[in-house]
Amino acid sequence: IELGCHLMPINSIGIGGVHENFLELLDWMLFEDEADFGKYLERLMAFPQQVQGYQDLLAYGSCMCGMAASRSMMRRVSSRLRELAESSLDELRAPLQDKQVDPQLVEQIGQAIENCFKGSLLGLLNFIE
Repeated sequence: IELGCHLMPINSIGIGGVHENFLELLDWMLFEDEADFGKYLERLMAFPQQVQGYQDLLAYGSCMCGMAASRSMMRRVSSRLRELAESSLDELRAPLQDKQVDPQLVEQIGQAIENCFKGSLLGLLNFIE
């Protein structure tokens, strides 16, 4: 904490940033029953708050502590955010493949992907540019 690394929670070194962490989370989640898909929907819907928290840390680190993320840390972040935002985000839809899930829940997950996840990516992209 003394080094303030938590104030630069996004980077292009390895897997970095809230967006990559969420995609990585899919490998750890269970997708076996309706309750699992309900949790997935909740996580998608909470994503905007998580992104806002990252933006708050970046802003605080930069403005209040003079610890802006370096250019080398940020060099591919914008392009990756744009790539994800312009994609169909199939990796977020993959857990629904070949599963018997309530169609209404599938629709809600699709809306959360578009509005919560993709919308937050665009907000984060706007924030860092």
